[in-house]
Amino acid sequence: MASQLEPGGHFQTGQVMLKIDPDDYQLAVDQKQAELDQVQADYRIEEGQQAIAKQEFELLGQDVSETDRDLILRKPQLQTMAAKLKIAQAQLQQAKLDLKRTTIHAPFDALVLERNVNVGSHITTASAISQLVGIDSYWVQVSVPADQLKWITVPNTTGQTGSSVRIYNEAAWGKKIFRTGHVIRLSGTLEEAGRMAQLIVAVNDPLALKPGNSNLPSLIIDSYVRVEIQGKQLHDVFQVERTALQHDDTLHLFVDGQLDIRQVDILHRGPKHVIIHDGLVANELLITSDLSAPVANMPLRTEASSQLAKTGQVNEPQTAKPTKASEQ
Repeated sequence: MASQLEPGGHFQTGQVMLKIDPDDYQLAVDQKQAELDQVQADYRIEEGQQAIAKQEFELLGQDVSETDRDLILRKPQLQTMAAKLKIAQAQLQQAKLDLKRTTIHAPFDALVLERNVNVGSHITTASAISQLVGIDSYWVQVSVPADQLKWITVPNTTGQTGSSVRIYNEAAWGKKIFRTGHVIRLSGTLEEAGRMAQLIVAVNDPLALKPGNSNLPSLIIDSYVRVEIQGKQLHDVFQVERTALQHDDTLHLFVDGQLDIRQVDILHRGPKHVIIHDGLVANELLITSDLSAPVANMPLRTEASSQLAKTGQVNEPQTAKPTKASEQ
């Protein structure tokens, strides 16, 4: 066996993993070769006998039926020998193939997960020798709320690229280190427990073995990771911090020195921000401070101007302009 045929070992495509004792298979090849030689000799003898039968038939000069003529010329006997010759050739080819298979090669670039044999083990064609996993790419199974799929690009045709993805494993890699991948397909069923949609994300060179990737962390099979999926590009929308959003999907705006309680259309709710499609105008002032008992059209004053006024005359909100977001 190769020294790396153990859990955690790596193989390249075609690399020898182990060899089976070839003696029995070599003997089978020698036996089938001898049988083929014998059949070939018998075939040449039969060809000679057919030639003699043809000369004798021509000397007799008799008219016979087509069936009798074939029997006289020994055509059935030659066809039988031709069939035996093909069988012997096929058996020899099978024996050589069995001998070749006594050397087992890695079928693809692989990581060894399990080894089930040792030197001296007796194996059959049904024996599980080793468990391998391809290392060209890993798949990450991601649970996503079904209503969020509209923001994600899932390839529908060959050559189409899915949404880009960042993969984090903060416990193992730290908070700022990540791997990149892309969405390749959507599973056809929902998760039974949480009724979440299942996305498949592909990560190339997951073990960071290729040149130039040595500084990247390695993915570990069956580990739990966190992913960030790049959504589709949006236009003419505003990004607002969730803390500024009121419980009834309204925002507090500072308009002409008064409080404007504005109902807005929430397009997307993220962990820290919301994306607003309708209800805001560029350069409006958004109130980010808490207001006690807010009432529409109540007089307000910004923090800067309140420093010139007497304390307690008006509410003093903090303001900020909503961010114009081009994508989320």
